[in-house]
Amino acid sequence: MIAGRRDTECQVALDSSYSAIAWTCTDQGRCKSFKSDVLIEMGRDCVMTTRNWLLFLCSALLWGASWSVVKVALGYVTPLIFSFHQSFIVTIVLVPLLFVTQRQLPRNPNTLLHLLVYGLVNGINVVVSNSGLLGESSGISAMLTFTQPLLVFILSVIFLQE
Repeated sequence: MIAGRRDTECQVALDSSYSAIAWTCTDQGRCKSFKSDVLIEMGRDCVMTTRNWLLFLCSALLWGASWSVVKVALGYVTPLIFSFHQSFIVTIVLVPLLFVTQRQLPRNPNTLLHLLVYGLVNGINVVVSNSGLLGESSGISAMLTFTQPLLVFILSVIFLQE
C-alpha cells in the first residue's frame, strides 16, 4: 500500500520488535502510515502486540489474585490493620515516584479538601470491603465490587430518571 492511495481497506503488519505498523485512512479516504506499540484501532479491526497481551494478562492476574491474598491475610490480622498496611506500602512506593516524576501537588485549599474527603471515603470503602471478606468468599466479594458501577447505573435510571 502506498501513502496517499485511495483504498477502503487498511493493512496491518507486525515488525520484528512486535510493534504494529499500520496503514489507516484519513477523513478524506487517503491512507497514511504510522507506527505504535500500543493498541491500534482501525474500524472494526484491532491489533494487540504480544507485549500488550502479556501486560494485560499480568495486570488481570495481579488484580484477580488480590482478593484471594486479602482473604488469606485477614486470617492473621484485622481488616483495619490490613488496610493500614496496604495504604502504608502504597505511600512508600508512590511518594518517591511523585518526586521522580516531578509532579506538583495542587495548592488550592478547596482541591486539597476534596482530595482529603475522597481519600477518607476510599479508605472507609477499603476497610468495609476487607471486613466483608471475613464473612464471604473472595469470588463473591470481587463480583459484587466489580458489578457495582453497573448496579449504580441501573438504580440511577430507575430512581433518579437519569
